[in-house]
Amino acid sequence: MSETDDTGGVRRAPTWMKIALGLSLLANVAVLGVVGGAAQHWHGKDRGPGIWRLLRAMPDAQQSAFREEMRDLRGDWRAYRRGQREAVESLAVALAAEPYAPAAVEAAVDRFTTPLGGMLGEARTKFLAQVAGMTPAERLEFAEGLRRSRDRRGD
Repeated sequence: MSETDDTGGVRRAPTWMKIALGLSLLANVAVLGVVGGAAQHWHGKDRGPGIWRLLRAMPDAQQSAFREEMRDLRGDWRAYRRGQREAVESLAVALAAEPYAPAAVEAAVDRFTTPLGGMLGEARTKFLAQVAGMTPAERLEFAEGLRRSRDRRGD
């Protein structure tokens, strides 16, 4: 990352590159958190509240149906990761521009966060549709599963 300039001194990475690297790292950590949470869920570990706890409490047939719905979002995650590379370049250009344009930097940062929010919103919509499609008996089973989960954890 550093190289020697004509005077023999070491040249530092520009500030915009450091910011872009930090944002890219932040996005990757977020993706790793989602993947790690999913792996933890699918391996039967009961850790903490959240969407996985809700899914474990669902009746088995609804769990399977919801998993299928979520598989449809895989392509969106792949596109999101590809878009992160483009978002880094967009941010780098905005940061290096003179005169500095805060709106351009904000728009570039939004390229990191907006797609993720959209995918999470879609997952929320699919979850609510799954619950709305349950029979009263299935909703009762779901509610009892949530209570059992709460009682096991002492919440």
